[in-house]
This record gives sequence, C-alpha cells and structure tokens, in this order.
Amino acid sequence: MVIVSTCAASPESGPGSCGSSATPVHAIQGDGAVSPLIGSRVEVEAVVVGDYQHTRSSGSSRAELAGFYIQEEYAHTDDDNATSEGLFVHDPRLLRDIAEGDLVRVSGVVTEYQGLTELFKITALVVCQPGVGERVRASIIDLPVPASFADLDVFYEQYEGMLVSFADVLTVTDQSDLARYGQLVLSKGGRLRQYSQDGELPLNAVAWAAAQAAQQRRSIRLDDFSDEQNNDPVFHPQPGGFAVDNTLRTGAITTGLRGVLEYRHDEWRLHPQKSRPVTFINPGRPAAPQMQGNLVVASMNLMNYFNGDGLGGGMPTTRGADSAGELDRQTEKIVSAIREMNPDVLGLMEIESDAEGPQSALASLVNAINQAAGAAIYDYIRTDTRLGQDDITVALIYRPGSVVPVGEARTLQEKQFTDPHSTGDQKNRPALAQTFRVVGAGNPDIGETFTVVAVHLKSKGSGCGDSDDSPIQGNCNGTRTLAAAALIDWIRTATTPAVEAPGAPTEDVIVLGDFNAYYQEDPMQAFYQAGYTNLLPQHEYTYIYEGRSGSLDHAVASRSMAAQVVSSAVWHRNADESRLLDYNDPVVDESEQPYEAKPTANALYEPGSSRSSDHDPLLVGLDLGGLNAAMNSAVPGQDRSGASH
Repeated sequence: MVIVSTCAASPESGPGSCGSSATPVHAIQGDGAVSPLIGSRVEVEAVVVGDYQHTRSSGSSRAELAGFYIQEEYAHTDDDNATSEGLFVHDPRLLRDIAEGDLVRVSGVVTEYQGLTELFKITALVVCQPGVGERVRASIIDLPVPASFADLDVFYEQYEGMLVSFADVLTVTDQSDLARYGQLVLSKGGRLRQYSQDGELPLNAVAWAAAQAAQQRRSIRLDDFSDEQNNDPVFHPQPGGFAVDNTLRTGAITTGLRGVLEYRHDEWRLHPQKSRPVTFINPGRPAAPQMQGNLVVASMNLMNYFNGDGLGGGMPTTRGADSAGELDRQTEKIVSAIREMNPDVLGLMEIESDAEGPQSALASLVNAINQAAGAAIYDYIRTDTRLGQDDITVALIYRPGSVVPVGEARTLQEKQFTDPHSTGDQKNRPALAQTFRVVGAGNPDIGETFTVVAVHLKSKGSGCGDSDDSPIQGNCNGTRTLAAAALIDWIRTATTPAVEAPGAPTEDVIVLGDFNAYYQEDPMQAFYQAGYTNLLPQHEYTYIYEGRSGSLDHAVASRSMAAQVVSSAVWHRNADESRLLDYNDPVVDESEQPYEAKPTANALYEPGSSRSSDHDPLLVGLDLGGLNAAMNSAVPGQDRSGASH
C-alpha cells in the first residue's frame, strides 16, 4: 500500500514523520558511479526540483518520465564535491500531488537503472512543506568541462539528479533528434564543426580524437523530460512547442540554461524545469544571396526528387516522396528555392535516374519551374540515356535567355570513376559535363564559353572495405579520392566543345555538386593539387551531420575560371532548419519503417523554400570578360533577365 499525506512543517515524533531521522541523498549517491546502498529501503526528506510524473495511464496527452527529482536542502549537504545531492524517484503507478519547491519525505528502495541512481518500490510519500525551493541551490556549470576530468562521467556524476545552471551562452548545434526524441545538443563557443573541414594538414588520428574530445567537453544534450518518441507537439522551443511560427534553427542561442541533470540512454542530459522552460533567440532566415557578376552558376541537392510515373501515380517509389501529396509539397519547395536563387546554370543532385522523357523527374521539375514563372525560362541538358545504375543521378538545367549549350553533353561513366575498385557495384554517380556559350539581349553570340561539370561522389553512409574506409574521413574515402583523380584526368580531354566557338576558352571549367567530402579531405586535396580553387570559404558549411557543420558540397574552378569568379555564397536555407518543415506529411505509408513514424506536427507544413533539402545550395557569380560591356550596351541599366542577383 502506498501512503500519500501532508505533514506540518514542524518535526513530528515517530519514524517516518517530517523532520525525523532520514538518509541523506549524498549517502545514497556515494562518491562513485554506483550507489553503496543498492537494495536498501531508505527514507529521504528533500526538495522537489523536477516534477515529471505524467504518464499515458494518468490521462496525460504526453508521457513524461514517470517520476520526480528531489534534492537535499542546502543546509544538510556534505562537504564532499564527489557526492551528488540529487535523486530520481521512480513510481509510475500513481500521480503524486506535488510541485517543484515542495519539501517531501519519501520511502523507497535504492536501485541503479541504466546508470541512473533512483528510488523505486515507493511505499510512502509525505508533503512536509510546500514552496521551499529557496532551500536548494542550483550548481553552476561553466563549460567546457575542465581538462582535469579525464572522464566526463566523473565530472557529471557529482551533479547527478541535481538542479544545475549553465553559466554560458549556448548554441543549438544539433537538432537531428528534435522531431523524434524532442532533444537538442547545445554547445559553448558556437556550433560544432567537422574536424576534416577545418583541421590542419596532414589530418591525423591524434588531432581528430583531441577535436572530438574538446567538442564533447563544451556540449550538453537538452531533453524534454519524456521517454516517448514522436511527441506532438514537439516540446522545444518554448513557449508553445514547435510550430510554423515558432521554429528553431541550428545556431539559435540560449542563456541561463537551468534544469535537472541526469544520466539516461548512455548520455548525460538536462531536463528543464516546468517552472522555467528554455527559451531561444533564433538567427534570422537568410534571403537568397544577391550575387555579383553577370552570370550565376549554382548547385543544389534535391534530397531524392522522384515523381512516380510522372502522371500523378506510381507512388511510392524507391526514394523521396511516398505519395502524390508529398510530391506536390516537395516540388513546391524546390521550385520556390530555384526561383529565389534565379541561377543561369544549375547543377542538380539526387534527382531520379529515369532518362529524360516527358514524364521524367527532370522534365517534370523544369515544367513546374516554368509554370510557376509563367514562361519557359529554363530548359535542361539532354543525354538521351540513363546516367548510371543508381536510382539517383545528376542533371543540369539552364536559362536559354542567358546561355546556350555548345555541342553535346559529355558523361563520365567508366569504371575508373564510378567503380574505381571494379567491385561490380557502381558507387560514384556518373559525372555530367556541358559547355555553354553566353548570349544576351540583342546580342545572340557574345562568344564567351565555359564548362560546368555536375558531380555526386559516393556517400559516407555505407562502407567500401577496410582499406577504403577512414575513421577520420568517413566510409569510402579511397573510392572518392580515386574518382576525383579520374575526373580530373577526364576533364583535361573532355571539355573541348563539339563545335568551334570563336575565342572559346575551353579551359574555363567549374566542377560543382555533392562531393561527400569535407574541405580538407583527400578528394578535395586532389583538386587543389591539380590547380583547382575551391570557390567557397573554408569556414562555410552546407550540411550538418551528428551536430557538426561542414561543407560536403563544393564548387571548384580551373585557374582561368577562378580568375573570373567575383562572388560565391552558400544559402543557409536548409541545413539549419528542422526536418519538421520538409515535404513529408504526417501519414506513415506502407513503404516507411515504424521508426520513421512522423509527428503529426508535420501537418504544420510550411510552403516555400525552407527545408527544400537537407543540404544548403551554393551559388557562384561570374564576370566573363567583356560580357558586361556587351550586355550593358544591349539593354542599358538592366541585367540579362530583369531579375536582381
């Protein structure tokens, strides 16, 4: 039988009464990772610092942790910094009428559950005095964790179950678990970065391990005091939870973070107090970059754009949208993004590899762009054959009012590029190259030419073998590096236009797309050593993986082309946004695994370019010699399209 009662503030006689002898929390916690009193029944008198009792069985719409946290009154703490003064009380059978700040007396058995010290088998709970929260103090944690603590567990163990406050401005660096688990990773000193994006050469295991450890020391996971998945609404940000008009971007900051620290699911985390929810200041959403120059070349990963049979059916396919409704959402987002960028040439990655018939994904997308614009402003490069064996491929679209193709497109599909190890499993998607000649209003042939090569190298997601995988640079680093070398050799002979163009500088080449390699990694070094220039600053990022930002997408230019680049930028429209804003609807279709269950908050779908992909697009502005003078004389005071870059 469980006894729940309320006592007066003054001590009462007899065992179990408020103010009588009780076991101190620090005695239960001990000075190590495991309680010295496991299996003992104890009575504890302490202050509630976190009330997370609600369960589905208690009628709550949101399952919490089925318990509450108590902390020893400050006047009763010991002088040992190694012993925690906090404790979790786990009792899912009954919702207790308690609140943060109540002094309570509880009887239970000490146990360790997955590394968390707690009381269970609760037989009595007494509210001795309400509203005495001032009797406990929040311990101040100033990140990073001091280097004197070689083991992070030892540092955090002294605060297990206690009310803590972080002295720092903390940045949201990872929200990949926000939709499913309601969790964020926060870090001091700004967002976390990929080691192989910024690391000094040569990249090495010692420096990599040191960088990983340093990032762990300045980070903390913020939870939502719930063990349930796919809560609706998603708890963060507060007040109100996640909504179209209450979003959360990576890079958002918070100050005065306060809550209860605990160990759960093999990681230290903080649960906010209900009386003091965490608030964030979001960075503004950037508009599409306004590029200098007279032509804009861009690259965009479409996050698997598949269109079924192209006639509104055939869904779901192997990737991408699972229904016609999701495809409509995805198309709207991608079209919005392309129209806002307004490029003259655009390389596309992760588009369905289904050749180029009128019902192909590529044709459907270009038609959708033109329909939204009310004019045929874009066309696409045709190869008359399916590129590669993969479900996805690369493509090029262009504005006929700005450039025209010179000769036929060229593709690199040989094994030394797509499958450098000749394993029979094509890895890198075939590269697509097209030379363009610039045209302008009233001036049909200015004569400037340049070549764009669209690439998508093998991902880091699956392994290619022990000798090919790198703990620092990811799976298949060797495959990507060999592919880069093959691509560089091919470009030397494959970029001559099929038809002669007066003064055509055939050495003017931009290679762009998803290299699946960060700035300092081996595949990128192959380009640098061959004389190519990375047109993005090293501090940029296009993708966030495991909370670390870096650039998987690049635009590299030959020497002569780099000299004509006047601007470059990443449009941070996607990577920093929550996946809750993407095209997926809340319906779990037959093709989706149960773990991909979507919160119904995805019914909050936000039209427009936000989260049109998981990668950020990149843009490059060109100034091609005498093109400015020619175009300005043709249409004084106006650029080639009337649209601003």
